[in-house]
Amino acid sequence: MLIDREAALVIKTITNTAIEISEKEEKIDMCKAIDDMLSEREARGAAKGEIRGIEIGELRMLVKQVKREG
Repeated sequence: MLIDREAALVIKTITNTAIEISEKEEKIDMCKAIDDMLSEREARGAAKGEIRGIEIGELRMLVKQVKREG
């Protein structure tokens, strides 16, 4: 859905979303902008989950080592 840049800025402001709106474009494809925003958030969430999984795995290994030594 193509909308005017000004309308896209209003939507961005009212919804407090991180949609990227180029100053060069007069029309904005809001569907693509929302898809891009969601993809970026999904990638960040996956990266955080991967880091958290590694941390949990390391903690489990330490617990096993302490139990074996204790």
